Amino acid sequence: MIEYKVGDVYRQMYRIRAVEERIAKEYPRGLMRCPTHFSVGQEAGDVAVGMALQAGDKAFSSHRSHGPYLAHGESITKLVAELHGDTAGTTHGRGGSMYLAGGRGQFVASLAVVGAAMGVAAGVALGVKMGKAPRVVACHVGDGVAEAGQFWEAINFASTRVLPLLTVVHHNRYATQTPVWDRQRDDDIAARVRPFMPSYRVGETDIKELHRVVGEAADKVRSGGPVFVQIDTYRFLEHVGPNEDDSLGYRSRAEVAGAKAIDPLMLLRRDVPPVLAQQIEDETDEVVGQVFAPYGG
Repeated sequence: MIEYKVGDVYRQMYRIRAVEERIAKEYPRGLMRCPTHFSVGQEAGDVAVGMALQAGDKAFSSHRSHGPYLAHGESITKLVAELHGDTAGTTHGRGGSMYLAGGRGQFVASLAVVGAAMGVAAGVALGVKMGKAPRVVACHVGDGVAEAGQFWEAINFASTRVLPLLTVVHHNRYATQTPVWDRQRDDDIAARVRPFMPSYRVGETDIKELHRVVGEAADKVRSGGPVFVQIDTYRFLEHVGPNEDDSLGYRSRAEVAGAKAIDPLMLLRRDVPPVLAQQIEDETDEVVGQVFAPYGG
């Protein structure tokens, strides 16, 4: 298990937040023509998985891809270029936000169709097992995936073939604007998966515990067999796009405000020495500004 270092965790979480807040700020200019699904509020889970993986491990994600992409160490420059349709982007400007591709090692790709990433990740995990390498294949998905047949097929396949697959559901309660209680009998997906494999459920506000659980899960996968983790989280922005949406009526302003009051990023900042936190923010903001400069941002 990788040692928990609060400064390193804050740096990674702030990196995702700073990039996405800048994307949200620049998006209304109309230069980014692709749909964008933001991870603002959900950074802790992405980073926990990214830091639990090692060199040689692989990761996939669903359409809410910016957080996983960055958490697994990928390039801000290539992400921003991709969103602008630039040939310097991760898929040469052809895929946009929902079809990011990796290039530095861990992150392989994001897939837009709900559940699609699970099937591909399970296939890659089978290849890893056949190669007899002690590797982990992680797959980041949302809670809506539990309503897709492909998810359960992949879970069953990973279980029966004892594949090195780490499935991580980032449970943010809503599928577009439909709450989980209108879609599923209960919100405990981990309990439903438990007959197939070891399953954990953990929240994002206790970030040290989150890293312990995810790290333990990754270690279990590496030593033999699939593991499932449900991370209870909350997205601050609309399902797709850069805006607030608490005026639409599907969730109340009080609910959103309550979630923001326990923003994992801000809770973590209290544990970081103030001088170090400011240094991390200044350095990150400078890098993000430089990346957006070629696009007039």
